[in-house]
Amino acid sequence: MVKLIECVPNVSVGNDPRVLGLLEETLDVRGVQLLHVDSGISANRSVFTIVGEPDALKHALLSFIGRSILEIDLRAHSGVHPRVGAVDVVPLVPISGVTMQDCVEFSHQLAALVADRYQVPVSMYEASARTVKRRSLAYLRKGGFESLQGRLAQPDMHPDYGGTLPHPSAGMIVMGARPFLVAFNLTLATDNVTIADEIAEKLRESGSKRFGSGLLKRCRAIGWFIPEYGAAQISMNILDYRVTPLSMAYHAASELAATYGTSVVGAELIGMLPREALVLSGRFIDSTIEDPLELAIAEMKLRSHGFELKQRILEERLSEILSHDLEYIAYK
Repeated sequence: MVKLIECVPNVSVGNDPRVLGLLEETLDVRGVQLLHVDSGISANRSVFTIVGEPDALKHALLSFIGRSILEIDLRAHSGVHPRVGAVDVVPLVPISGVTMQDCVEFSHQLAALVADRYQVPVSMYEASARTVKRRSLAYLRKGGFESLQGRLAQPDMHPDYGGTLPHPSAGMIVMGARPFLVAFNLTLATDNVTIADEIAEKLRESGSKRFGSGLLKRCRAIGWFIPEYGAAQISMNILDYRVTPLSMAYHAASELAATYGTSVVGAELIGMLPREALVLSGRFIDSTIEDPLELAIAEMKLRSHGFELKQRILEERLSEILSHDLEYIAYK
């Protein structure tokens, strides 16, 4: 079985084609394939989906991270998405022939090389974290780039690699191994970001002080306003789509939106997702349906934001690259 790791680096640039082109060039490495790039203008952020054999991927990522640090200056950066780094987060996901522990070891090797070569601190998260608290991306990223220097001076925030001072223009990198995560944004029929904020607080597992615990397990959510859509959105990360199917999150948000006199008018997928995530979403809606995948796409109005099956389903893109269809994608 071929050994493949997926990497989904999130970089703090979304509206500069020149920089994005330079980053793509660094991934032109034998044994590595760029599957998809998702750029957001208001977020000023891009999500790259990359797969590769471990050694080739490590080589490509070192170049990709180095070029990102060279080209992106957070001191002149603005965007609605939280961030602490030019290369904000580098998730590593086992795909084929590798385990989660293999990805943990890979992440630590890569982090040590990055910190030494580019003089940028790296904090490990998810399965690669050294404490339970530090597994959380939200915990490591709290306060953003602007408060990073003070936070890194605190003993419980010392980076795992590199010094305790942020890189002056590139901040800090968060890196680690994790299972598949699905990022999607729900567009509301309102421009009122307060409504989006309150719905997000009621949905996310951590909840909030004013509303208590959230409705959805393994869900993170925030609200924001996207000028190019003229609408508020609920930006969600589903950390385990087997626990909380996407359609469950969509319907919960729709019910809450109705209590505010508005509605969810569409869902915007960020990056890619496994086929199973949509199949389970369709079966959550109707367990007897013959085509649960198509039902999920229609019910969540994914095509309202240009969803294309062959470009967004991980197995579809991988089957174009490999000589055979992938029948198994690791979920560990």
